[in-house]
Amino acid sequence: MTASFDDFKMTLPQEQKRILDKILEEQTRKKRRELLEHIERDQKHLEIVNFCANFFLPGQVLPDKTGYFLVLVDPLYSLGVKNFDLGIFRRENASLILTECKSSISNPKELIADLNEAIRITNERKDKLEGVLGNKIADPIEFALCLPAVDAQDVCDEILRTQTPICVWAADLWNRKMKLFTGQEDVKIAIRSGRVHRDGNLSSLLGRGVKSTLRAIRSIPILPSSHMCTLLVHVSALIYLGTKAQRTYGEFQYSDVFSILSREMRHLTGLSDNYLEDLATNILETGLRKGIFKDLTEDVLELQRKIFQISGRRAKAEDVRRNVEETYVNHNALEKAKLESLVIYKKETGITTINSYIDSDQK
Repeated sequence: MTASFDDFKMTLPQEQKRILDKILEEQTRKKRRELLEHIERDQKHLEIVNFCANFFLPGQVLPDKTGYFLVLVDPLYSLGVKNFDLGIFRRENASLILTECKSSISNPKELIADLNEAIRITNERKDKLEGVLGNKIADPIEFALCLPAVDAQDVCDEILRTQTPICVWAADLWNRKMKLFTGQEDVKIAIRSGRVHRDGNLSSLLGRGVKSTLRAIRSIPILPSSHMCTLLVHVSALIYLGTKAQRTYGEFQYSDVFSILSREMRHLTGLSDNYLEDLATNILETGLRKGIFKDLTEDVLELQRKIFQISGRRAKAEDVRRNVEETYVNHNALEKAKLESLVIYKKETGITTINSYIDSDQK
């Protein structure tokens, strides 16, 4: 894709090259901003996922008093359903709460429409979800939406309007509090409709509001569905720390990436080795394409036998994190900007191919 931009540029006279370069410069800045926004949004999402998950870890009030524990992260990832970040489960009665976390809400109507569809698909695949969980699940599955408290009222209004069976957990990240937001609906109707939890103890505690004692703990450092840049930054930092201790300074193999993913994800995702292998391969191949990793053994064909190295400065872990993100963003921004610049230039000039430029130049 990049080659087509460069090939096209070579056919242009100097003045037109300057115009195309100016368009490219503007588009690169734009694409860079967009990528940084996506990565920041992913980080904020991970923050609220951890905030919510921490309430259901051993030693916290909710699991101690209700028996509900965090058991799954990205529970439907292997089933091809993107919604729902957490699976909260009470083994005594096989009650499952699937929770979606949102760091901000721009369109409540669109959000609830998406969640309604996700709820429908989830209920259809309940038997497969039981396989992921390794346990029978009581009917009905409950659903919850954890979101900033400031957005709770607007979302709750849309939930009531559409009669969506989902509970709203209003999050106050600053004060580390979470509260069940019920609106003005009759409690008995809300319970039957899936907008208040059937477990009276859980509803009572959440209704009064619960405070987490875990402040800066990230029990979930990455998700299988995390942005690729987030995955690359996390994996690269851990590789650097591990290889620094061994004095190999950033050299690693496929098995190192797989081991990190297995350690960070397996116990809460239920993902098979095949999924983790595919993810490890994707991370490695993306890192190589973006110039984040270097292949030190180009003569070796099998990915699993190759030796790689993290590119750029490796003085400390923070340098690695910063360099990986910067390299990823710069590479992707330029790649996307070249494609967009061609479209803009050709649209403004009426030129659609290299040949059409040559033809118009000869007229």
